[in-house]
Amino acid sequence: MQVFELLGRRADCSAERLRYAEEFGGAVAAFQSRAFEAARAAFAGLFALRPDDSAAARYLGACDELLQAPPSEHWQGAIELEDK
Repeated sequence: MQVFELLGRRADCSAERLRYAEEFGGAVAAFQSRAFEAARAAFAGLFALRPDDSAAARYLGACDELLQAPPSEHWQGAIELEDK
């Protein structure tokens, strides 16, 4: 399942906000392709830029967990959300 965040009208979004969204998408793509070290580095950089980004924090934690205990071959690139 894909999740989208509404950023606003493209013309109204700052270049920084669009760049952040693009980098976040790249980090998610790395995560979903099992490149957990690369994904972790990307999410750590994003979290450093925005420490209030709960999604980056959640993915960062998931990277740490999956680096310690890699998922099965049937893993589909998703993380389980236990709360909102």
